[in-house]
Amino acid sequence: MPTVNLSATMKPTKHFKLLLTQAMFTKRTQFLAAAILLKQRGGYRYVVLHLVCQGMEIIQKALLLAHSYDTFKPQIAKRALFGHDLIKGADAVSATYGLRPISGALRSELEQLNHYYMEHLLRYASPADILIDGDSISYTRVLKRCCALVRFGSKKIKTPTNSPPPASPAP
Repeated sequence: MPTVNLSATMKPTKHFKLLLTQAMFTKRTQFLAAAILLKQRGGYRYVVLHLVCQGMEIIQKALLLAHSYDTFKPQIAKRALFGHDLIKGADAVSATYGLRPISGALRSELEQLNHYYMEHLLRYASPADILIDGDSISYTRVLKRCCALVRFGSKKIKTPTNSPPPASPAP
């Protein structure tokens, strides 16, 4: 299998940066689509929640890279900006693009999801799987926000296919 030395010290061109940003943004659809499909097919709730969070994180990072690749790429790579923290990511995107910061019920829902996501409770087996009913963890507002960010990002990040965002499912 061919390999590429990704740690080489080459300086990426503007076009290469665009392609990387486009690839990251395109992947967001797959995580969200997988979450929706799993939900519709009765998938394990914790996996659905993890996929929504993963999609949100990738959307946030792609939007920041699209705004200023050279500024945000080193921060994202070193996890200096926000790591996997969805709240810090949402705040960074809002501040960068001059969007209204998330608040109210959406922020509360994201804070709850963020806690489980940051602690890897959605990805790995833990006592939470037994003690906390996954259906008690709401994500509808966050999923709608993800879809809105995908639509926003589709205007900012031109991809070869710019597939439409997945439809928000009923909770």
